[in-house]
Amino acid sequence: MVSRGHIDLTKPSAGRIQDHLLGGTHNFEIDRLMASRLKKIAPIMMENVFAQRDLLGRGVTYFVRELGLKQIIDFGSSLPTCNNTHQVAHAIDPSVRIIYSDIDLLTVRYSREILVNVANVHYLWCDAAQPETVLGSVEAKEFFGDDHRVGICFTLLAHFMKSVDLKHAARTLYEWADPGSHMIVLSMGGSEWLSDPILQEILAQNEKMGIDLKLRNLDELLSMFAPWEVTEHGVANNYSWGLPPDAPRSHRPTRAWSFMLHKK
Repeated sequence: MVSRGHIDLTKPSAGRIQDHLLGGTHNFEIDRLMASRLKKIAPIMMENVFAQRDLLGRGVTYFVRELGLKQIIDFGSSLPTCNNTHQVAHAIDPSVRIIYSDIDLLTVRYSREILVNVANVHYLWCDAAQPETVLGSVEAKEFFGDDHRVGICFTLLAHFMKSVDLKHAARTLYEWADPGSHMIVLSMGGSEWLSDPILQEILAQNEKMGIDLKLRNLDELLSMFAPWEVTEHGVANNYSWGLPPDAPRSHRPTRAWSFMLHKK
């Protein structure tokens, strides 16, 4: 049981809300209440949260099984529960080394307690706009050594970042990474955000919290990640990157893009 001593139980946590929505147990009453409110505002949330986690799993599986990558860096990681990155990777190869990171200090502290007995995993504080915080850390240098051929998880982050910050993050990661490195990306965007009432309500709720989503068109979004290149898989609508050809597809209008990038 994780200690509650450093947790403010009067404030919900995005990481713990996601944990609850995914069926996890690392959450508290305040998180469950907020999750209930969010589901009433946007019933599609349940579908989206599982689709996002499935996409992450397909990306990590591709890193480890198809590419043979031994090291993964995950940004904006939230809680390391409910089939998150290390669980997917270690089910294939327990020797894969994973560095999680998040901007929320409480999430970092809570996650470190969850991972206290888990091998080959570190959890560090980092603002994804400045990935050099992780890349230049003592932990990363000792953990990864000189091998910078990595898999990078960058899901549900780009639409929260200013263009200058996103460009800096992408360029910094590109310059640090070795050839053969890959990055899985999921970002909100598309014209549906301008017309769908539920999406409009989500935007309004974010605005009330002081969050300005950057809903870029696809060309603009891809330009933010230059000089990373999209792999032969191409760009998929919504959360469908990596789905088998015969898998059921959502017919919802495009409100996000998912894709894999690589450094040749």
